[in-house]
Formats: sequence, C-alpha cells, structure tokens
Amino acid sequence: MTNRKVELFANGMEIARRAADEVVRIASEAAAARGAFTIALSGGSTPKVLYALLAGNPALRNSLPGIK
Repeated sequence: MTNRKVELFANGMEIARRAADEVVRIASEAAAARGAFTIALSGGSTPKVLYALLAGNPALRNSLPGIK
C-alpha cells in the first residue's frame, strides 16, 4: 500500500509553488539516476501558474537539469 500525504494550501499560488518545487526535485533525481529527465505537460489554463513559475523564476529554472 502506498503512503499518502494530504497537504492543504491557502490558494492556487501556493499549490503552483509546491508543484514547481516537486517538478525540480523529481527532475533532479531522475537526471542524477538516469542521466536524463523527460516530462509531459498538459495544456489549458489550469497549469499556467506552474509553467510561469518554472519559466520565470531564475532559481527554479536554473535548478532544472538541462536548462541553460
């Protein structure tokens, strides 16, 4: 059985920030373990804040493996 963790957030920005941190963490772990990281991202308006954070925040963007 998988251990599950429930997290509560005050607003959409907090959710997007947490998601961005998780993307960076998982990407880094995958690149270290396998030498590469691949992600498929959905379209639409729901993930726009996440994408804006990943693209517009230099600390997050520079933490993604393979991004220069």
